[in-house]
Amino acid sequence: MMSSRFVPITEKELAGLGLRSAHGTSEALLSEFLEAGLEVAKLDRTGLPSSLPSLQASLRSLIQSRGFPVKVMVRKGEIYLVKTEQSGIPS
Repeated sequence: MMSSRFVPITEKELAGLGLRSAHGTSEALLSEFLEAGLEVAKLDRTGLPSSLPSLQASLRSLIQSRGFPVKVMVRKGEIYLVKTEQSGIPS
């Protein structure tokens, strides 16, 4: 029998790779934004494990696939979330 070339990794190692971070982070951020009841908000990325492009892409993908009433804007290196038409602001 051939031995496996794959070695399991720990949760700590997985967190360090950032493989789950962008999508999981994005979902939590979108939920937090919607629950806050804000129309527009700038995202404080302090401590977030994802890069700006990765987080932006993940947010947009999640918004599109799940139909969140939110638009993502990036201006001067900052991410802004805006509630869309469904809440009174046209997209």
